[in-house]
Parts: sequence; C-alpha cells; structure tokens
Amino acid sequence: MNLHNQLGKAQSTAQIDNYAKELTDMLFDSSIKFLKLAKLRRKLKKPKKKTWFNLDCVNLKKRLKNLAKLFEANPKDPYIRGQLSNVKNEYKKTMRLNRSKFETSNIEKLQIMADKPKNSGIL
Repeated sequence: MNLHNQLGKAQSTAQIDNYAKELTDMLFDSSIKFLKLAKLRRKLKKPKKKTWFNLDCVNLKKRLKNLAKLFEANPKDPYIRGQLSNVKNEYKKTMRLNRSKFETSNIEKLQIMADKPKNSGIL
C-alpha cells in the first residue's frame, strides 16, 4: 500500500522506474520463497506394488539382505556363504513360481471372459 501511495506522488519517470523496480524485486523474492515451499510439498510417487509379491517373498528378501550384510562382514565364512546361496536360490524360485501363478491365473481369467458371450446379460 505504501508503494502505491508513493507511486501516486511520483513526479518523474525515474521515480516511477525506481518504484517499478522495487515492486518487481518484491514479487521476485516472494515467488522464490513460494516455489521453494512448493518443491518441498511435492510428494514422490511410489511404485506400484506387484500383486504376486506376497509375504513369503518379503520374508525371503529380508533374510537375503541380512545374510548379504553378514557375508560382507565375514566373506571367508563358509557357513554364511552356503546359507546365502541357499536363500538366494529359494528367493529366486519363489519369485518365479509366484509370478508364473499370477500370469496363469490372469490368462485363465481372460479365457473365461473370452468364452462368455458378450450379450449374456442383456435380454
């Protein structure tokens, strides 16, 4: 409001230019502050969860990570090495089986939908 009163009392173009420069500086500073807040408020998009990734997969993944950490700390321990390879193979097998079950169930659902007549609900 103060800048508006001063602008009304301005007598030369130099004063008007000075007031215009002050106004643009104020707007620029406030926009920078606003944009910083807007960047902080933006939420990151989470990746979609795979429907075939069940509790067994989660538990095996945790075990595998823990064993990998132990193996990093003790790379020459044969027991940890054996456990790590066993859990890794089990994790891969479980992932493969769950994914294939999910894909086959989706294919079966699509086949059932394709076999049904489209106008079965309309009489």
